[in-house]
Amino acid sequence: MLLGNTLFAQSTFDQFKKAVEDKEYVEALRYTPEVVNQFRKDNVILMMAADVYMEMELPDSAVSILALAMENDDDAPTLHREYALALSKANRTDKALSVMNALLKRKKMDKDPENFVTLSNIYIAADSVLQAEYNLLVARELDDKNAQVYIGLGDLYFAKKVFELAKDNYESALSTDGKQLSTKSILNAKIKLASSYYKLGNMEMDQQLSNEYFRRSLNTWNEITKADPKNATAFYEQGKIFFLASKFLEAGASFNRYANLRPEGWLGRWYAGQAWYNSRKYDSAAIHLELVRAKIDTITGKANAMLAHAYFETKKFQESINLYKSLPTMNQTDYERMGYAAFFSKDTITAIDAFNKSINGEEKKCNTAFRFANLLQSMKKYDEAIAVFKKRIADCEDSNSVKSRYFIGSCFYLAQKYDSALISLKEYLSMDGSSISGRVYIGNTFNALKRSDSAKRYLFSAVELAQQSLQSNPGNPSIIKEAELAFEAMCRVALESKETQSVIKYGKAWLEINEKSAIPHVYLGFAYQTQGDKDNACKAYAEALKRDPKNTASQKNKSALGCP
Repeated sequence: MLLGNTLFAQSTFDQFKKAVEDKEYVEALRYTPEVVNQFRKDNVILMMAADVYMEMELPDSAVSILALAMENDDDAPTLHREYALALSKANRTDKALSVMNALLKRKKMDKDPENFVTLSNIYIAADSVLQAEYNLLVARELDDKNAQVYIGLGDLYFAKKVFELAKDNYESALSTDGKQLSTKSILNAKIKLASSYYKLGNMEMDQQLSNEYFRRSLNTWNEITKADPKNATAFYEQGKIFFLASKFLEAGASFNRYANLRPEGWLGRWYAGQAWYNSRKYDSAAIHLELVRAKIDTITGKANAMLAHAYFETKKFQESINLYKSLPTMNQTDYERMGYAAFFSKDTITAIDAFNKSINGEEKKCNTAFRFANLLQSMKKYDEAIAVFKKRIADCEDSNSVKSRYFIGSCFYLAQKYDSALISLKEYLSMDGSSISGRVYIGNTFNALKRSDSAKRYLFSAVELAQQSLQSNPGNPSIIKEAELAFEAMCRVALESKETQSVIKYGKAWLEINEKSAIPHVYLGFAYQTQGDKDNACKAYAEALKRDPKNTASQKNKSALGCP
């Protein structure tokens, strides 16, 4: 039984070790608790386990493992330094400093420059740059050729945003023969060096020198990813540079690589979500926002608002509505999107409430108010639509303010308030004298008031204007559409007045602008039938059915006439 346990432990350790060597830290993390449990007295393995936790951004777990290693044997200075740095990363600065100060009291430890470099790193992380600088000066006095000291100075100046000096010190460190530095230290220095080049490129006024810095930055990043394509820190730092430079597509790609390597690197995912969101890649943004919104308390509200918008843009309307409803506060744009989401979900009650809140705020929502009013009109809520159109006229001065008067008139017309409709439509026509549809609507309104002479006068004017407009703009689809409205109204009013020759006149003129339409032939059929001209009536109905085989009026009348 003991042999079986030993073999099992060895197998787990082999898998753990291979994952670490392959830098598959997500995989290594699966085995880490068991490896620690099996090798609690082996400090080499414990330090490997702690490194996995640090790579996976779990410094508290690393601290626990390194504390266990310290209990086993606290003689190794390297262990002290790793323990102190883990404590610093876990925001336990006082304890980290205590560990290092205890180490410095040991024999000859105050002569080792790496101890002072470690102290400087702890102070930099705590934003105490003066103490960090003091310790680095001590380190340099002890060994002015030590590459770690130059990396420490580079880190100091990088933290102080003095990128020229940061660059110089990183370059000095990397120009050594490399024997003083671990592979990890070299890569970390190159990451900061690449970032320094990029920052200097953005700051440089001389275009040629700026381009040179950008070239060096790109080359250094290529070196890093070629040497270690699984270096999560490299992709994180690269992503941050792109993000701060508002290069959000590039930032999103870098943070995606980071997230693949560190699935629970929540801050990286937050950057990724924001980068894709700012790039309007809402599908990609949603993936990260869904995961991170409950992991970092300080960003939950903002992440939910962004996710609600992302759901809206990706047509997940119900999810968008539900998330908007959960937000503690919403701005006018949020209400606007919620309104559209509700409208597309056929939730008209929520849509109307959201749109009302969207347009009744400090910001003038001119386009939203116009669309909302049209929506209310389409829902036959004419009084509410008129109120929104009037508010828009008061708030906004643009071409849609003129059109709003037209729609107010149409709302009154549809609500059968014809006198009010005439007032609004005439006001509209006084502001847009070239409107064909405005004349048609006034004509229809007069006709509804049984004032056919006034109706015909406006409709004749509409037809005449349409024909003139088409002479100037032949084939213009919007003018053709308005012209057909005018001809249809003219034919209808003339037919109601039993003026069949006028119907025939305008029906034939209508066909000149759209010979594919069935409706002019229907009116011609009505007119000929009223005149008792069976042959021409039958021909007209037949022509109508060629264009629209399901036209009910033509079918019935053709049958009633006994047309062949």
